[in-house]
Amino acid sequence: MAPGQTTGIVGTPLTVRFTGVAQDSRCPLQAACFWAGDGAVVVVVSGAAFSRTDTLHTNLPPRATDLDAYRVTLVALAPYPIGAPIPLGDYRATLVVSLP
Repeated sequence: MAPGQTTGIVGTPLTVRFTGVAQDSRCPLQAACFWAGDGAVVVVVSGAAFSRTDTLHTNLPPRATDLDAYRVTLVALAPYPIGAPIPLGDYRATLVVSLP
């Protein structure tokens, strides 16, 4: 998903909106870093009765959020840093919706 994109989950009342990247401290490719870093994305998950806003992480908890009977998990954040700042519009979040 691109920042600002909302996706409905077929057969459910659930929608997921990727609102943006809260922070990206992932270690750039070909760099020697003390730790791998972390990317954090903000999502709004809406169900039949209410919605919630959560920040999901690539390398720290929480990586998932639950709403109603569903779990939304961040599985990837692209592109991976190469040293230069990444424009917000270039980010893509891969989210998986499942039953917990």
